[in-house]
Amino acid sequence: EMLKENMQKWRFLQKNRYFFKTFKIILIIPYYNIFRCMKGENYMKLLIVEDEIQLADALTEILKRNMYNVDTVYDGIDGLDNALTGVYDGIILDIMLPHMNGIEILRQIRKEKISTPVLLLTARSEVEDKINGLDCGADDYLTKPFVTGELLARVRAMTRRKGEIID
Repeated sequence: EMLKENMQKWRFLQKNRYFFKTFKIILIIPYYNIFRCMKGENYMKLLIVEDEIQLADALTEILKRNMYNVDTVYDGIDGLDNALTGVYDGIILDIMLPHMNGIEILRQIRKEKISTPVLLLTARSEVEDKINGLDCGADDYLTKPFVTGELLARVRAMTRRKGEIID
């Protein structure tokens, strides 16, 4: 729907380009996003909180190549600080982190009424860990090692819906 509306605006702009020529600088900036939208690019802003630097950098690269805007932090305190800003469309969160674990971060995020969807990406594969993570407010849970295609599908699914606040 948004793409259709933007395409109509773009056609109007093209038909009237000579009239708008004097206002070129003013018009180019808002319509830059139309080109990205036409190419199917994503605007989703994600936060990765992962202490394994190589894995975090690999995740960042994978997501950036799939047109996500990604911020990456490597410990729990920085992860909580970034998550509390509320500017992210999704958070990929490890559980075992230095300074503050992922479950504590998740509880704090939900306590502050931030509904950003959270995907727990962790090596903990026990059923009890999954239940605990989901009950604390996570939207999804994926264990390491994982397949890239599955991660991307889960991120797409996660960002299609809003997280639910858990009291």
